[in-house]
Amino acid sequence: DNTITQLKLSGDCQFLVSCSMDGSIKFWDTQSWLPLHVIEVPPCGLLDIAWSPTGERFAFLGETGNLEVWHFQKQQQENLFVAHNPSHFVWSAQENYLFVNGENHTVQLWNLSQNRCEKVLQEHHATITCMTHRGSQRYLATGDVTGHIRVWDAENASPLFQYSQPGTILSSLIISNHQMHLFAGTQQGEILLWDLQKEQLIKIWKGHSRSIHALCIHPKDQWLASAGEDQTITLWSLKNYKKLCQFRTQSPILHLEVSPSGEWLASASKDNKIMIWDTSSWNHLQL
Repeated sequence: DNTITQLKLSGDCQFLVSCSMDGSIKFWDTQSWLPLHVIEVPPCGLLDIAWSPTGERFAFLGETGNLEVWHFQKQQQENLFVAHNPSHFVWSAQENYLFVNGENHTVQLWNLSQNRCEKVLQEHHATITCMTHRGSQRYLATGDVTGHIRVWDAENASPLFQYSQPGTILSSLIISNHQMHLFAGTQQGEILLWDLQKEQLIKIWKGHSRSIHALCIHPKDQWLASAGEDQTITLWSLKNYKKLCQFRTQSPILHLEVSPSGEWLASASKDNKIMIWDTSSWNHLQL
């Protein structure tokens, strides 16, 4: 199985990295789109990958529960610790901390310098399916299979508030760059929008005919991109939430990443292809 399980842009936006279930990590230069190198992590598949806030380090999560932290330039391991039944993690805005979803529906805060779990967040009562936190954002958001979302203060790892949409299975989350809105994609193909200031659901719309696997937002919050099992990528205006454009792909889309300028969008699909899309013409390049 060589399914691509994650696609991430480095903090300095110079590199795009992917990981897959065959245990490989691949890096590309975002100027030339030439491949840089490949790291093989046998014998286990990889579930998730993330860059540190400075871009000096990256971490990846194996299906065995091993979470490894590597120095990018040196290409060598710095930390290794074992989490219990994890599937997702995100890097905190603080260089030495990771949020990892763990056993018993918890989120764990790991201290990399001390190589230990420092705090356990216990607000969920069902399997966590998605989480989001980017850069210097205040919020960490996590969602589960029962339609519950927990929003946390990422700086001190404390709960802020919660949302619930019973009957939905949450499959993707993202917070707007101005940190006013939280978007969620569901396995039913709906997009849900919450106002983080008013702490309330303000809009629901049918975005796709099947599960939404990926959401990403233009750096200046001009549009939201959604993609999923129905083999489409759709752009939505964040002024009126109407569809700007939609186009079909040859395979379901699993992940999306957008450039800092919004000029290109990267997608990873179930047929193990990574495509770079020009957002003005929608011409594309396959890596």
